[in-house]
Amino acid sequence: MVIDLQLVYGQAQRELAAVDEKMRQAVNTLSPTLREAAEYALAGGGKRLRPLMTILTAKLGEAAVERVVPAAAALELVHLGSLVHDDIVDESAWRRSQPSVNAKYGNKVAVLLGDFFFARALDLARQVGLDAVQSISRVISNLVEGELEQLRRSYDTTITEEEYWERIQRKTASFIAECCRLGAIYSQDNPLAPETLHAYGLNLGLAYQVKDDLLDFTGKIDTVGKPTQRDLTAGVLTLPVIHTLQHHPRRQEIAQWIAGKDYDWTLVINCMQEVGSFEFAQTRAEELIATAKNTLAAAPEREAKTALLSLADYVLTRVS
Repeated sequence: MVIDLQLVYGQAQRELAAVDEKMRQAVNTLSPTLREAAEYALAGGGKRLRPLMTILTAKLGEAAVERVVPAAAALELVHLGSLVHDDIVDESAWRRSQPSVNAKYGNKVAVLLGDFFFARALDLARQVGLDAVQSISRVISNLVEGELEQLRRSYDTTITEEEYWERIQRKTASFIAECCRLGAIYSQDNPLAPETLHAYGLNLGLAYQVKDDLLDFTGKIDTVGKPTQRDLTAGVLTLPVIHTLQHHPRRQEIAQWIAGKDYDWTLVINCMQEVGSFEFAQTRAEELIATAKNTLAAAPEREAKTALLSLADYVLTRVS
């Protein structure tokens, strides 16, 4: 299945342009260094998936654009701030096929830039309303807790699948879920309740992270935009690895390789393929997407619904 993302983004083209302008206005600062770093991060591209989902879920009803746009901009600034901080923690030199902010400007400027993005996001949320402030607060708290849990369990081969789901819910899925919830809140006559669209976003977000974890093994740097096979190298055990540790006859030996940071990539990937770990993860992602799409069933047939269904399909087929 080939998903035409241009058609999906076309449903929110005007609002997304307004989101970009709102972000540029929000990060305007008298500090030349901070302004340059902020503009560099904003110009770095990205899918703008979170504001897109906020806009599309609002468009299931009559979107209150004057509130949806700043709320979506606030959410995207939180996302950008979290990416800047993640690259510092991960000591990553690349982001979206270009030097990361920390590589270009140094860790000190990068830390301050991430904080600056969070501060500006909260100010935008304050202008929108209490619901937006509460969502931003939940998102940041979940991001921090998820990241700390990931650090705590680094190279821990006893991690369970349940613990994996809890971690990615905090780090990825709850963020996308909050975007969808706000879209429903800032929409008149929306046929779906905020909690229903929150469930759509949560399941889609879980599937998105599973697919991201798969691409870390199967993707290429020219399509993913960052070094692949870096999760396990950094001690982050994702769903395909956890499945292998649970089902491979040599699981104890594999666990020793990982814990001791002494393994051959080809051998590890062969072990994962032998027990179908990649297929298992892909199947789980497909189940989550099916659940996400089912939550939209009660919505009338509108362009926004078609776009949201297409986004769900895209998650399964994306290569970057």
